[in-house]
Amino acid sequence: MQQIARSDWFSYLTLLVISMNAVYIGVSEQWNKSDTLLESDLVFQLFDHFFCGAFMLELIVRFCAVRHKSDSLRDSWFRFDALLVFLSIFDTWLMTAILAITNIQTVALPTAGSAWKLLRLLRLSRLVRLVRCLPELLTLINGMLEAARAVGSSLLLLAILIYMFGIVMHMFLSSNEELADRFGTLALSVCGLFCWMGLSHLKLNPLWKLFFQKRNMRWSSFSCALFSCHV
Repeated sequence: MQQIARSDWFSYLTLLVISMNAVYIGVSEQWNKSDTLLESDLVFQLFDHFFCGAFMLELIVRFCAVRHKSDSLRDSWFRFDALLVFLSIFDTWLMTAILAITNIQTVALPTAGSAWKLLRLLRLSRLVRLVRCLPELLTLINGMLEAARAVGSSLLLLAILIYMFGIVMHMFLSSNEELADRFGTLALSVCGLFCWMGLSHLKLNPLWKLFFQKRNMRWSSFSCALFSCHV
């Protein structure tokens, strides 16, 4: 059993079934309009039973390949797959059997359809195993995380600059009647800088014309120009 579990063809076959299951979930979501598996067409029922049996068989093979069975519980991937298999067995076989025996309709149990779809979507989490088998994906994810740190630092610097110049704009423009509705409070000043200056071009911003037309706003114009240079 260990030779089967450690063989390359077994790993490739498992990844193939996982990929097929991901594609099938999308197809089923598009064309299967039934609320439960019991009400679905025969082709959807067959595919659900096939994938449930395939993943259960794969888990049994991996469990039997372990010499000390208690060691399997220490493997995080095995616990993760065991949880998904348990959920798959529950919504494919147990819930279907319960609905068939009790003859409960989805109209009388409106949450059954939503719970069934939620359990099916949880199967997509098996695609995480592709990351373990493809080192290139893991390298790409690590690069994205490092880039996210750099982007987060840039956003933090931009937020500090917006806050600083928001205080300056509020200090010089809060007493102006024409701009009181935009810079009357510190919160309005910060939002104004973010929306009208941080996201707009200098020549396309209508506030700049108003700033430069007022002589008593030379300090605010200088502050805005300096802020735009920093941005």
